[in-house]
Amino acid sequence: MQVMERDRINVTLQAEALRLLASLFRRPDGSLTGSIDALLSVYADEPAAVASLETMRNSLEAGDLTPLLVDYTQLFIGSFEMTAPPYASYYLSPSPAVGGAVTQEIASFYAKRNLTLDAQEKMPADFIGFMFEFVYRQVFAYLQTEDEGHLNAVDLFCEKYLLGWVPTFFLRMRDSARTDYYRELSHIGLNYLPIGFGVR
Repeated sequence: MQVMERDRINVTLQAEALRLLASLFRRPDGSLTGSIDALLSVYADEPAAVASLETMRNSLEAGDLTPLLVDYTQLFIGSFEMTAPPYASYYLSPSPAVGGAVTQEIASFYAKRNLTLDAQEKMPADFIGFMFEFVYRQVFAYLQTEDEGHLNAVDLFCEKYLLGWVPTFFLRMRDSARTDYYRELSHIGLNYLPIGFGVR
């Protein structure tokens, strides 16, 4: 399955969108407005995406981030249970778990492409933000070398480790989110994620 475009301009926009979206899965704070502003440029021709991103930016600029922090915790960390786990292994493993065989497979995939996580990194390799960042880095390597092996690796990676669960993840986020910020982020993920699916 060919997930990434072969046109340099389009594949650059795909990768940049993923890099910026990856940052939005961090703990919410005011610095994320920079990523949102950059995404507004990427999605300038998509009015519904622009509306979602502007709502997200307004949420970050509202002053009190407590509702966003509470929502972030219940969605992605959970005192007892995450309502929208951002980890591939939670969806691709026979039983919901993080850190098992799927996590190790993904870490091995990174290593084969000469990328490894920092030893001090607490998040596992199958965290969605890292997975989007991996795709971005492979596209960047392609743009530098014009070696389509990088794009072929992205196609395989997305087909095997992303496309099968990311729509479910965003649906869970949409249905569980208590703030406009995360509801609108799920809208972007479900409708404008540039890796081969959408439910518009």
